[in-house]
Amino acid sequence: MTKYLIVNADDFGLSVRVNEGILEAHRNGIVTSATLMANMPGFNHAVYMANRTSSLGVGLHLNLSSGKPLSPIESVTSLVGADGCFSDKRSGWRDEDIERELDKQFNRLVSAGVMPTHLDSHHHIHLEVPAVYDIMVKLAIKKRIPVRLHPWSPYTESGLVGTDSLIMDTYDQDDGAERLLAHLQDLTAGTTELMCHPGYADSEARSSIAAQMKREAELRTFTDRRIMEEIRQSSIRLIDFRNLPVTDNSPIRGESDVSLNSHPHLSEAIEPAPDPSGGRKLNKRKPFFKRRKKGIIRKKRSTRAKMNRTSRLAVKKRRRKTKSR
Repeated sequence: MTKYLIVNADDFGLSVRVNEGILEAHRNGIVTSATLMANMPGFNHAVYMANRTSSLGVGLHLNLSSGKPLSPIESVTSLVGADGCFSDKRSGWRDEDIERELDKQFNRLVSAGVMPTHLDSHHHIHLEVPAVYDIMVKLAIKKRIPVRLHPWSPYTESGLVGTDSLIMDTYDQDDGAERLLAHLQDLTAGTTELMCHPGYADSEARSSIAAQMKREAELRTFTDRRIMEEIRQSSIRLIDFRNLPVTDNSPIRGESDVSLNSHPHLSEAIEPAPDPSGGRKLNKRKPFFKRRKKGIIRKKRSTRAKMNRTSRLAVKKRRRKTKSR
């Protein structure tokens, strides 16, 4: 059975520099998917880039613990503190407030032109707060989109879709690449999501310098050539949540297309180089700078030939004059 892997970068939209790091891990690494925070400073930039990077699957990263809600504060009072920001006091969260804010964040993403490929949450709140998970599941079934696997509730709800396995780890230490390699070597058949947090350090991210450095360390790990070589050697097929089945009995969607072809970097590493002509007949002339150089040479030669011809004519005229005398 084939090993399918989704590599999802959380916190897309946190800041412009975090966004740029995630896109770097997609273009030059193995990240295939990201989840976008709808209420953070980098939202507009993330949407702009998502709409121009069709190879990256983009889901919603539900956030109830950082920044301010999108809902009017008076409508979600159990989620916020006196400063109007999320308080993260989970024991007091009311279901109706959670659902209202989830809908706001989902709808903002859709209104911006990004239909979420799946749902997950910031700080794993849907795995730690049962009410959040239940509300997310209801929305996922309604919208027919996947949810990040809950390790203790593996899709028992009818109509819910997700991966078979989930790998939750960090890769920001000196042994980050080795730890990731070990996960890839132990990958089981079926579909697996592996989550990560790559990015560039940025003051807008509103986190400590140490936390920002961890993002850069993960970025280095997920663009490590050894990781890409392991995926190639292990015949792991990179996908995103758009490739998952609609129902449990459906095959992997687009399975014939689910290969490293869909990934901008690995397709280049494994598949034969694409035909640069795109099927058209190529003009086999030399590159412009070479053709221009040759043109200069030809021009010099023609000038010299012209001068020689002029000299020869002058010699002939002198000979005629000598004979006539």
